[in-house]
Amino acid sequence: MADYHKAMRQAKLEEYYTNPRLCKNCDKIIDPNPGEKIANLKNRNFCCRNCAMLWRNKNLPNSKMDEFLNKTKKEVFDQYVNRGLAKPVICKNANRMAKKYGLKKECFLCGYDKLVELCHIRPVSDFPDDALISEINAKNNLIYLDRSCHKALDRNMLDESQLQKIKDHQSTPQP
Repeated sequence: MADYHKAMRQAKLEEYYTNPRLCKNCDKIIDPNPGEKIANLKNRNFCCRNCAMLWRNKNLPNSKMDEFLNKTKKEVFDQYVNRGLAKPVICKNANRMAKKYGLKKECFLCGYDKLVELCHIRPVSDFPDDALISEINAKNNLIYLDRSCHKALDRNMLDESQLQKIKDHQSTPQP
């Protein structure tokens, strides 16, 4: 009897693979999980949970992030009794935005890719209180730098060519 069920499953699998479903995110064939009924595959849209999450994050509007980007610097700082907690929240959003912009995780100046930090070219403290978070975390104000380049930028110790490279990045129009 077990051989009959194996043969039936194999026949159903062969029939499925003649016209398989493709993952909405990565376009790979959706393979059945061990023990999953072949008939259940028609209800699946993704090959795995990771693809489902990635597709959802790309395609569904993130109203909380949009709402945060439309706040002013003053509104964010006023949310916190301890004002020192506001800057890390802005930086956390900057990391999300860098991922969204597709910034390469390597030092913008020297190309080192091991220990890099996301850096605001113009510091958060230099923006006026009425500046929007979307302006502070704009693509042309964010770059990845390794620790030594980051310290050099913060202490105004970069040479002319490095400063020019950063200025060119800042002047590029945003998409």
